[in-house]
Amino acid sequence: MTPLSFYIVARLPQGNVQVTTWIESPAGDRINEQDWGAVGAPDVAVDSVAQLVWKIAPWRSVGFGKYKLHMTQDGVDSIIEEFELRRTE
Repeated sequence: MTPLSFYIVARLPQGNVQVTTWIESPAGDRINEQDWGAVGAPDVAVDSVAQLVWKIAPWRSVGFGKYKLHMTQDGVDSIIEEFELRRTE
């Protein structure tokens, strides 16, 4: 089984922020949730850019349909990517 990987580059507010990522299934459920803990540069007085490499192995899907990749920064949720799993002939 091949793992599913995401390379996320995000602008984070100054200081450390709590970061969580998860995938929303086609039914709206949270799957493959990852708590990254505090991310950022606490010594910097400006916003920072962080890169997270999120490797999901084994990838746990719930079937075909549209999925959404979410990232929460200090409780603020945003959808950063959408993708679809579908059967190919």
